[in-house]
Amino acid sequence: ELHPEIPRGGKSVRPGGRLDQVFASIGAECDSLSIPFCAPRRVPNTHHVLEVSEVVRRHTPEAFAAFDESLAAAMWVDGQDLGDRDLIDELIRRAGAAPDTVRDLVAEGAGTRALEASMRQAREHGVMATPAWWVDDRLLIPGAQPRETITRWVTRMQRTST
Repeated sequence: ELHPEIPRGGKSVRPGGRLDQVFASIGAECDSLSIPFCAPRRVPNTHHVLEVSEVVRRHTPEAFAAFDESLAAAMWVDGQDLGDRDLIDELIRRAGAAPDTVRDLVAEGAGTRALEASMRQAREHGVMATPAWWVDDRLLIPGAQPRETITRWVTRMQRTST
């Protein structure tokens, strides 16, 4: 969960603030690679959408990849609000899952249980930031790091493995 402290309605990104600067850096990196990116002006509380994602992943696994990709595109390319439950229902439908079924499972607590298990597993592996990557089961790269930092860490890891 990106920031559990964000209120249910989301939080505005303060112009010139730390998060605005992080998004500017990510945007510049995306531009250099010709990857579309739309820096959000509001950051949603992701708790609900993470519960929904876990339900889709566990109960309609064949729809999960499409749903997951559509969430990323909605947030980071199209600038849509992942706190919008109608949008989430539409993305579930487009991915090939049944929004009513997913909603019912979330209401029954399946999403909460699955999300808690996922978060517990992440903490057990030392994950304390999002995104996070395991490299060769030896290096955990936390958070959105500059390309130079990741290159330096991976290069150092490669030197120590030879």
